[in-house]
Amino acid sequence: MDTLSIRKDANDLPKSATQPIDLPAMPMVSSLYTEGAQGTETYLNPTNDAFFNVSIEEDRYIHVNDAYRALWGRGDPMQSSSATQFFLSSVHPDDAERVGRLLSEINDSALLLEYRIVRPDGTTRWVRERVFPMLDKAGKVSQLIGFAEDVTADLSEHVKLARRLTMEQMVGYLATQFIQSSPSDFNQVINLALQEIGLAVMADRSYLFRFDAAADMMSNSHEWCNEWTVPQIDQLQGLPIDTFPG
Repeated sequence: MDTLSIRKDANDLPKSATQPIDLPAMPMVSSLYTEGAQGTETYLNPTNDAFFNVSIEEDRYIHVNDAYRALWGRGDPMQSSSATQFFLSSVHPDDAERVGRLLSEINDSALLLEYRIVRPDGTTRWVRERVFPMLDKAGKVSQLIGFAEDVTADLSEHVKLARRLTMEQMVGYLATQFIQSSPSDFNQVINLALQEIGLAVMADRSYLFRFDAAADMMSNSHEWCNEWTVPQIDQLQGLPIDTFPG
């Protein structure tokens, strides 16, 4: 069977979307469109993923199914005056530039995307989308058809596993640094640990306090801050322990 190789950029797409994938070539699409977009969806989408068909020249949706409407949750895309605006207004701001660029550069190859959308209720969903270009007689992309699925649950488990592995590797690395450090290097290793922990959990700052039980006081002995955060270590000295009740 002939195949279309998915165009991809390993620097832009999540790791789960950058493995080599081939999708079946679809020479039947043009002929199927004589029967209408809904007939094409029925033929190509037996699993009932969210399906869409967009006219590039007219910037409008030609057809979407109920699964597509439900996934986006923003009313009927068919009533939108601009398919591009409807679509990109739902894409997470951190993903919109990348997704818009990849779609604008699509040529005669199928495209696999993973990105986040923000629904009207504020929830974020991960979407995996396969997009196929349709060429006119001049060889220019005139329409796009695509299939989208909600993969939030799959990616959430993947992210949890990746974070756990990252934390385990970090703990092992820092334990080695502490074991191998000399007394003169101990403060440096503590600062390294605070930095690694802060970056791992995406915190603005991380602290270490020294407690003086006899004086019932505590002082900030070490602090790491990201580049946008103002250090507070000088202000966090000699504080009563009950300032931060446990």
